[in-house]
Amino acid sequence: MEQYSVLMSVYYNDNAQWFAEATKSMLNQTVPPSDFVIVCDGRISQDLEQAIQSFQQQYPELFQIVRNEKNQGLGLALQCGLGYCKFDWVARMDSDDISVPNRVEMLFAELERNPETNVIGGQIAEFVEDCSRPIGKRRVPLRHDEIAAMAKKRNPMNHVTVLLQKSAVMEAGNYLPLEKFEDYYLWARMLKAGFRFRNIDEICVYVRVNLQMYGRRGGISYFLQTKKLEDFLLQTNIISRKQWIQNLMVRFSGTVCVPSGLRKRIYQSFLRERE
Repeated sequence: MEQYSVLMSVYYNDNAQWFAEATKSMLNQTVPPSDFVIVCDGRISQDLEQAIQSFQQQYPELFQIVRNEKNQGLGLALQCGLGYCKFDWVARMDSDDISVPNRVEMLFAELERNPETNVIGGQIAEFVEDCSRPIGKRRVPLRHDEIAAMAKKRNPMNHVTVLLQKSAVMEAGNYLPLEKFEDYYLWARMLKAGFRFRNIDEICVYVRVNLQMYGRRGGISYFLQTKKLEDFLLQTNIISRKQWIQNLMVRFSGTVCVPSGLRKRIYQSFLRERE
């Protein structure tokens, strides 16, 4: 099985304990990483710094710590970090989620069956405090044609689960800054360039959620970022003008007209499978 890198970005507000749990979940994979890149996006807390140094002391040959003087946002942080990854296959990991122990093993096994794939991911289960008690699941389609179809309306990949091919991502222009939609923007560009996608029908990552998450997915600024993405999908003929209008109407009503409490219920009732 191929060697791979892990790519993670952290910033000041990240919880040091959650970061440690997320990192351990990757170190304890049945197929462990051979390279672990952590981008510190601007100044970080003392607790988080100590946690990073602890891992670096335990695994001095494994961890690469990349430091940005100022916070640049997730898109530019991942763009920078990807350049440091030593291997062509890169597992994305967020600093507050928990990967299942055989996440990478399952993804590589599917890649062996579908070697033309450039990005492969899986399903997620969401939790609040205890990952053994998930509150819902975000299901994404499995086959490339289904993924391309879903991309016309919604993000077809669970970013925190993906194993992606560095060379393909670089060819498509790497991660670019589009706040809250850095991954969706990348998938759209890769689909336009002809790269192949796949998901497996297994939970790969437990994702931590809270009410603040639903609040961040609302407001005028969030909608304007959404519009930038929809404009790109239209300009590249991924969607038609009719689809563009429909998408913006849905996005506007869901992000600007709906309070976060109701938005949470909509997500859990219509966009997630309930546990």
